[in-house]
Amino acid sequence: ERGLNVILIGIDTLRYDRADLLGDSYPRDLCPNLHRLADRGTVFSRAYSQAPWTLPSFASMLTGLYPEQHGAEHLTSTLPASQLTLAEILRDEGYETMSVVSCEYLNAASGLGQGFDVLDETQVLGHRAITSAAITDRALRLLEGRGNQPFFLFLHYFDPHFCYQDHPDYSFADGYEGRLREAVQSADQNAFRWLIYTLGPAFASRSRASETDRQFLRDSYDEDVAYTDSQLGRLLDYLDTNNLRDSTLVIVVSDHGEELLERNWLGHAVTLYQEAIHVPLVVAQPARAVGRVDARPVETRAVFPTVLDFLGIAIPPLPTPASSLTAEQPVRDTAFV
Repeated sequence: ERGLNVILIGIDTLRYDRADLLGDSYPRDLCPNLHRLADRGTVFSRAYSQAPWTLPSFASMLTGLYPEQHGAEHLTSTLPASQLTLAEILRDEGYETMSVVSCEYLNAASGLGQGFDVLDETQVLGHRAITSAAITDRALRLLEGRGNQPFFLFLHYFDPHFCYQDHPDYSFADGYEGRLREAVQSADQNAFRWLIYTLGPAFASRSRASETDRQFLRDSYDEDVAYTDSQLGRLLDYLDTNNLRDSTLVIVVSDHGEELLERNWLGHAVTLYQEAIHVPLVVAQPARAVGRVDARPVETRAVFPTVLDFLGIAIPPLPTPASSLTAEQPVRDTAFV
């Protein structure tokens, strides 16, 4: 019998409050498609990332290890080839393993491509590019005409990451006419550092952002989030209409959040405040209870044992193992809005 499939979806830089998975914390409905998935799965409302930036966070999800254990914890680090990844285990179990990524910290050079039969890096285009539509397009091509071989598909959406971009279908930031529009939408990383510098608390007497500037940054970020969710919706529609929904475990998780000047800091990777490490996590299992909330504190590195446990594959011994999220636990039912 054909084995069950797994789709792991990482949405870069998605804050927990913007996902609003319980429908009670944010006035804008930015993620209706993620809510749709949550309606048939379990929301882990207290999920915490192992790091406030991309490389160590995703490396922990794919190995089940803490950053100091897997070694991919610095800007110049790569995941050592000696580390055993989720993709390597599933490939050895007969799964076709595929990855479509949009960030340099997830490409072959990073070491996180270990174990993938297909590693699509065509959308690693830098911080100014808008790539979510192309990520979904490439994912749908990989899913078309599937045979009997089960698959593991890892998708990475990058657009909520700075630089924040204007999206014609969303008008949250359209009314702003201030000094930050051009810089935010076209800046390279050096310009981003300049922006942090000029808005930082140490320079309060010189160049602090006004509340209008701050709201523009929040609105621009919200446009990126809403746009990314719309592309997630295309993927979920495909699963629904091509008889894959009932044979596929779908996990959606973020690697980290984003500080939006709550503490006069814009971005991530520097602090461990809630805005940076409290992330959305949804696990939708075929033929299991739906619309549930699990409020236990959980680690995002638990993705590793969760997938293996779901598939009935032995979990390799780890120095500090995380618990599988598929285990039945006391949870509360909820109605998502």
